[in-house]
Amino acid sequence: MINVKRRLGVLALVGLGLLAAPAAAMAQDVATSLSFNEPIVEEGDQAVTVAEASHSEPFFIVVHEGTIAQFGAVIGNTDLLDAGTHTNVPVDVNRALVNHEYVWPMLHTDGNGNGVYDDPATDPPVTDADAGNAQINDVVAFPGQVTVFDPNATPTTGSTPFTGEAPGTGSIGLLVASRATDATGLAGALNDAGCPVISLAIIQDGQWGIYIVGAPEMVNGTFPATVEANTAFFVLCGF
Repeated sequence: MINVKRRLGVLALVGLGLLAAPAAAMAQDVATSLSFNEPIVEEGDQAVTVAEASHSEPFFIVVHEGTIAQFGAVIGNTDLLDAGTHTNVPVDVNRALVNHEYVWPMLHTDGNGNGVYDDPATDPPVTDADAGNAQINDVVAFPGQVTVFDPNATPTTGSTPFTGEAPGTGSIGLLVASRATDATGLAGALNDAGCPVISLAIIQDGQWGIYIVGAPEMVNGTFPATVEANTAFFVLCGF
């Protein structure tokens, strides 16, 4: 999970469409916040999940399409949410999500008080100097890149064991295992693709599993022996 105050921090990748149903807690003086997992969705999915959102007044979570640098048109929104903190909130969008596109969950006010989201002019975005995105005038919104996978795909044994584009040197990337493999298989394939692997990371059952290339077994013991197909993982590439 990423805290949107630190957009460029390590992104905790889990399948957004697989999170639990939303839960809300009321709070009068709750601080405004937004936390969002980069979406990993099945082919054809039309929803993302916001990990946590908080505001001191009733609000909408609105999803905009866009690029990494700028949000664009609205493609989905929640019903009006009560003031307070809400977790694992699904937001339906009006089209299938596209691999590698960027989406922007954003907090919006109920500007005219009618309890229905109308449009960005009528129900404008929430701004906050602490929780907002300084690059877009402190609007509480941050981009996440979509990873789409086909759960019915049947990769061959000799295929590349990951789906997605290997990140460049000195970069962090989010990929999906295309077939059952292990850390050595992933690292070798990524090295061949131009990413000299420093480390791999997976979240399973809410816990991080870390694999550091060249580290002893006691260090890498939290990383699973087998990475199953359709499992999301992080990779840190060296130079």
